[in-house]
Amino acid sequence: MNSGINEWKQRGTLHLWRFKPDKRGLKGWHFFADHIGCENIVELLDLLKQANYPMKRTIRLERTPQAIANRPAALNKSYKVFTPESLRFVKNPDTEQDQWSSKMSGQCLEIELGYYRIEELADSIRKVRKGDYDFSIGPNDGEQPQNIWFW
Repeated sequence: MNSGINEWKQRGTLHLWRFKPDKRGLKGWHFFADHIGCENIVELLDLLKQANYPMKRTIRLERTPQAIANRPAALNKSYKVFTPESLRFVKNPDTEQDQWSSKMSGQCLEIELGYYRIEELADSIRKVRKGDYDFSIGPNDGEQPQNIWFW
């Protein structure tokens, strides 16, 4: 399985952003990708899910244009957004299977996921690829919610 992860190459366009400051009803992270980006990230998540050794994989994110940031609820205002430069998935086989935690490390959002959460994230991106959107997964409590909205 190691060779599959090492051979994986990023394709497509991925956007991940937060509103600055968090807007009521729009708290958490927001995700949008083109069709190729969705397929590609699902491939990576499926590889991570199968890995039985500690794994980190970093992907680059595109700067989120206002037209995409306005997708939630067809916003008619231009809210400021923050887009990290990259997203790093972390998987450790010893992690609880329903683990979901995230933190900023410089300009990189690092998300540690357990097996079930990797599966949940991959399934959510599959839904987006089929045209289903306007839902979120992940913890959405606390001062800075970690959930991800899909658009």
